[in-house]
Amino acid sequence: MIPPSLEKDPGRLEHLDLPVMTDGQLRDAVENLRDGFLLYDRHERVVFHNRRLIELYPVLEAIAPLRGRSMAELIEAVGPMLATERFAEEAAARIAQRRAEWSQSAGTPYTLVLKDGRRILVGERAAANGGRVVVHTDVTAEKQAEMRLVEAIESLHNGFVLFDADDRLVLANEPLRRMFPAQAAIMVPGAHIDDIVRAGVEGGDYRNFGELGRSDAGQADLAEGEFEAIYRRHREGVRDGIERQLRDGRWIVVHQAVTPSGLRVGLRTDVTLLKERERELAAAHADLQRMAEELRLARERAEAADRAKTEFLAIVGHELRTPFTGIRGMADLLADAPLGPEHRRYLDAMRRSTASLLEMLDQILDFSQVELGRIERYDAAFDPAALAVESVALFQALALEKGLGLRVAPARGLPASVVGDEGKTRQILLNLLSNAVKFTDSGSVTVSAALVPDPRADGQLLRYEVADTGIGMSPEATASLFQPFRQLDSRRPRGRGGSGLGLAICKRLANALGGDVSVASAVGEGTRFWFTVAVQPADRATGEQGAPPETEMAAPTPDARRVLVVEDDTTSRLLVSALLTQWGYAVVEAGDGGAALAALAAERFAAVLMDVHLPVLDGPGAVRCLRAGSGPNRAVPVIGLSGESNAARLADCAAAGFSWMLGKPFDLPVLRAAVARAVAEGAAV
Repeated sequence: MIPPSLEKDPGRLEHLDLPVMTDGQLRDAVENLRDGFLLYDRHERVVFHNRRLIELYPVLEAIAPLRGRSMAELIEAVGPMLATERFAEEAAARIAQRRAEWSQSAGTPYTLVLKDGRRILVGERAAANGGRVVVHTDVTAEKQAEMRLVEAIESLHNGFVLFDADDRLVLANEPLRRMFPAQAAIMVPGAHIDDIVRAGVEGGDYRNFGELGRSDAGQADLAEGEFEAIYRRHREGVRDGIERQLRDGRWIVVHQAVTPSGLRVGLRTDVTLLKERERELAAAHADLQRMAEELRLARERAEAADRAKTEFLAIVGHELRTPFTGIRGMADLLADAPLGPEHRRYLDAMRRSTASLLEMLDQILDFSQVELGRIERYDAAFDPAALAVESVALFQALALEKGLGLRVAPARGLPASVVGDEGKTRQILLNLLSNAVKFTDSGSVTVSAALVPDPRADGQLLRYEVADTGIGMSPEATASLFQPFRQLDSRRPRGRGGSGLGLAICKRLANALGGDVSVASAVGEGTRFWFTVAVQPADRATGEQGAPPETEMAAPTPDARRVLVVEDDTTSRLLVSALLTQWGYAVVEAGDGGAALAALAAERFAAVLMDVHLPVLDGPGAVRCLRAGSGPNRAVPVIGLSGESNAARLADCAAAGFSWMLGKPFDLPVLRAAVARAVAEGAAV
């Protein structure tokens, strides 16, 4: 309660710096303060206190009423509540300090730590009548919040530092002290930034600090401008961060911010591991770039080797097929000559060996092209039933010799014309037919053809099946049948063997044409091979492309049967010339492209047979010159002869102006039909 002396003398309240209020308002205000309020007179006697003071110190109830009690009595009464065993000594010291500061306008604030964990902040100031006003504030919650904040700051992995507006240290956590051991000792509350910086300089911890790089880690002094730059960063803040290297090589990123109240809050992050990772990543990036460059060079070398291999295969194919053409052609010519039984047997063996070698050569070259990924489609209209009939006809003689039946069974509704790659389709069918006839000793071989839906796309597949009554195969044999260099049965006599590439090529060709190859077989029950290729419907009027079929042509007039043969290989030139002479043509020979152009400029020809690979001027070059000129043979039909099957090379020949191409070695009926057609067309020009 408020003493009567205060109630009767409002002026005394003015000396307490309290606003003039009514008695009731003043009483309510003081009694409802959250702080304990205590008023002493000049004799250190209690004049007035509020109820909150008793709530803060319940032990004071024992000496109530407090009015008139001395300051010493209150301090001694509260002593047992303090969290210390020497409360009597501390009480005496506190009384002495209070009396020493009694005449001062404001005493030094101090905190009482109670045994129950509460913290009471005590502040006082002088009253006008020589007394003292003392306020006791429970700051336990604030202190706990502060402790939690400090605990959180201490738990950071980063270094944390707080300076007041006067650049004096308020707080530095333990990670910061460990981060800067040279400055740890001076990082105490109240230390000035200047002293902390100088301690770091003396410890050599200001190397590479932003643009302030110092090569001498032991230099103790900073130039005035450098120190000012560091101090300016401290005062203004560093939001984007600055890297700082310490003497031991560690890298620290410094961030500094300024609060609205002028505090400086700093965060220090050790990025040494990140720096190491950056160096490792930079090294790895350099390695990757080096590897990428090596891979690029390796790819270029591989592509160059690929091109060289392709050119080599083309040259080898041509050069090998050219002598094969001579051998085969000469053997065919010799077959028409009168021979005795023994020589006839020798000739037949030579022709079989030549055919076997040629087949193996074709398969090796074809497989090389397949492995290089150089399978290109050449779609044109063709008759699927006629293709089957023509393919079977090629094996008729061998089938008759073995006593086998050969038949073709096209499905009802098979169209007369489809668009697809006839050449590769024929190649697959011939390979399967060859195997069927080869491995069937009795019975028959049947070829069927049908058009079926494509289950993988909205289209159609042309399906051929070759079924024989041969010896069949085991499941183990069929499992690896389409792998390269796997023969149908390695235990069979060498006379039935081969390169083991035919079926592998068939598989890859069928896949390239949008289809597949499959087999079903059982030992002693024969074998069925079937394959599919993607085709499109076509009008029969589209016509076929490529080498002309063997057809009856109108006989040319005697003065229009002159044919120019251009071939650098002497044997091949002799063979072709002999065949053409035998067929009734007048032949003129040339050994290179230049000689061919000279002959074409000198006289008129009904047709030209020209090898693609020629000295002086190659076949395509010679034909381009012929077509570009204005001589008498500018439009003469030119049949190209080539032992290679490279699609790009053949396309180049077509673009150069060749009328059509024949492969080496060629079949005599095909050659004869081609020349007859060319001569007939040439005579009409």
